[in-house]
Amino acid sequence: MNKLLVIAFLILLNTLQCTAQVIDGYVTTLTAAPIPEVNVILSTSLGSQGPEIIAETNDEGYFNIQIPQAVIDEANQAGATWKLIADKYGYKKAKRNIFITRDLIEPDNISFMLESDPYSPNYAMVDNCINTDDEVVTIYLFDLQSENREFDISTLLNTLIFKVKREVVNHIEAYNLSGDLKLEITRCSGFEVHDERYAVHYGERLQAEGIIWGFSQILDSINTVISLTYIDTTTLTGLTSISYSNNIQEVVEVSQPISNEYLAFSSYILGKVHLQKGNDAYAKRCFQDAKAMNALPEEYSRSLADLLDEMNAGNIASGLGPIND
Repeated sequence: MNKLLVIAFLILLNTLQCTAQVIDGYVTTLTAAPIPEVNVILSTSLGSQGPEIIAETNDEGYFNIQIPQAVIDEANQAGATWKLIADKYGYKKAKRNIFITRDLIEPDNISFMLESDPYSPNYAMVDNCINTDDEVVTIYLFDLQSENREFDISTLLNTLIFKVKREVVNHIEAYNLSGDLKLEITRCSGFEVHDERYAVHYGERLQAEGIIWGFSQILDSINTVISLTYIDTTTLTGLTSISYSNNIQEVVEVSQPISNEYLAFSSYILGKVHLQKGNDAYAKRCFQDAKAMNALPEEYSRSLADLLDEMNAGNIASGLGPIND
């Protein structure tokens, strides 16, 4: 009886081995200390339409992922490429591309060495404000650093985000800049951004098209240095100075318009997304709108000039047609 059970177990084990591929390895620190409870995620270029398998490292930092052959076949037939990600709070995320077929995994044994992540203390707050709608173009407003801790800068920011949202939407609609796109301005609060490295890192985590950040100084008025950052394969940041009355009641007044920097930056961001999507006529209209306001920092003025020169020369957008208003 025992012999029959052993034979049955061996047959079952052999069947499982034939119907699944295995990836395993270790996750350690830079000093080779094992890291337990790391999520090791196998995913594909298909995104949410493809498979995702998650394993967790044990106390020795070891992980083991079994991939059913049927899952491999279906993903590969859809043209998937595969990647393995090691992710744990407090460490920088690590990624490896891997090659998987029915008969081969290369490499099949992977070791990750994770660095500590100085940005991680704010991840929970960053992730809490992410816009999960892929169809929406999002600009995030981060909290401003403040030298005066006795002044509640959040009151200004709450007022600012309300007015920026309203006036940007009104401007985009009035000048017919959106086309099929939708632009949203979202506040991401609860932490301060210390410099451009932090701004870009959090912006990339949010998959933001643009971010607004900076610092404030409260004297007789509220003086802010606002950084406008566009995020793509390369980033572009420009600084501008904007002052407000330190009387919040005056700032809240409906009759007090927002600075044109916010409108022009929104038009620039929208234009870049239009350009990526091949909406060349709308892109050109957005760029012309941003340029006409003459409100953006020099870095953006140069970028706008280059973009419009190339579009007018036909290098980026040939055969531009009119937009039907």
